[in-house]
Amino acid sequence: RPYGVLCEFDCVMVRHARLTATPLTVNESPVTVVVTAVADSPALRTCLAHVRTQAHGLGGEVLLVMNTAPAELSAEARQALEGHCDRLTFEARVGKSHALNTAVCLSRGQVIAFTDDDAEPLPGWLAAITAPLLAPDRDAALVGCGGPVLPVYPDGPVPDWFRAMIEGGSTAFLTPRHDLGAVPRDYEVGGKASRSMPPGANCAYRREVFTSYHYDPRLGPNRQTGLRGGEDALLGRLLLRDGYRLRYCPEARVHHPVHPDRMTMACLRRSYYV
Repeated sequence: RPYGVLCEFDCVMVRHARLTATPLTVNESPVTVVVTAVADSPALRTCLAHVRTQAHGLGGEVLLVMNTAPAELSAEARQALEGHCDRLTFEARVGKSHALNTAVCLSRGQVIAFTDDDAEPLPGWLAAITAPLLAPDRDAALVGCGGPVLPVYPDGPVPDWFRAMIEGGSTAFLTPRHDLGAVPRDYEVGGKASRSMPPGANCAYRREVFTSYHYDPRLGPNRQTGLRGGEDALLGRLLLRDGYRLRYCPEARVHHPVHPDRMTMACLRRSYYV
């Protein structure tokens, strides 16, 4: 199989295994930016425009994985999206984790960066999130990075209880917020801060990570199961458990909208129940 290809059932989590970096070949690039989506949208096209400019500035590429069957995307939408990324492919199995695993199998970058299809990475994001992982003097144990995800509220009033829930800690479980402060630091194995892991909307990993780890298809946003996440946090926890380092990069900033339907008690109850 090609470098980095993982099947769902043959990925073994190896405690304290040492991951080996390989030099770039002709068909590889320093960075691949991965975006997954279930449908075309103005937000997706805006996101792709932001990340493509940054990726090309670093000699990298943008890979879009549509988590749907090819027939579900119109020819017009496909043509438009192909104009906003370097490569477009499909993963018909329902669930973001399937799409992410397909993406890492196809990525050509030494470092693979991830963001959400409705997020807005700010200028300088990609350089900041990948710099520690591309540094010539990188500690071999440093294999991943995360950065701030800052919520953008919709127009109109925001419920007080919702704002308090979002802004009451460094990471919000049900909302797009992740902020560990203005100082670079390593993510921690234990203690209160261990609840924070590099978020799926703003993270990057060395490609060799995915020779031994993958995104668990039982977790992650899935329109069939109703789950909304967890695949990103599990990956980070497994890497820390096995002795690797993950770095928080405060300059790698991403804005993420808060959808109005998330600001309801019904959504809160359903999310905790699921």
